[in-house]
Amino acid sequence: MSDVTTLEELNRAVVTDGRVVVLFTQPSTCVPCRQFKPHWQRAQENVDDIKFLTVDLDTLPEAAVRYGVLRVPTVKLYEDGVFSRDVKAPQGAAPFINDIRE
Repeated sequence: MSDVTTLEELNRAVVTDGRVVVLFTQPSTCVPCRQFKPHWQRAQENVDDIKFLTVDLDTLPEAAVRYGVLRVPTVKLYEDGVFSRDVKAPQGAAPFINDIRE
């Protein structure tokens, strides 16, 4: 998991190396986001073909505007640097990975 702290870093990370990128945006004070985080962390275990990025909107609020975050938690999928779709926050790690790969 990569925690992104600047908008430049985020813009570069979304378009690099040809992997599918999954972007999780959340403010640190969001209770549903904290409940989702363990699923997010488990989903990343042993998955090399997907790049996971996390943005704390409290420290990088301009990311919400740039990436169209309207509610939290928000998970967005990018393919070849282009927004593909929103991904539903999971109830478990395996269904989340399956949803990303569909």
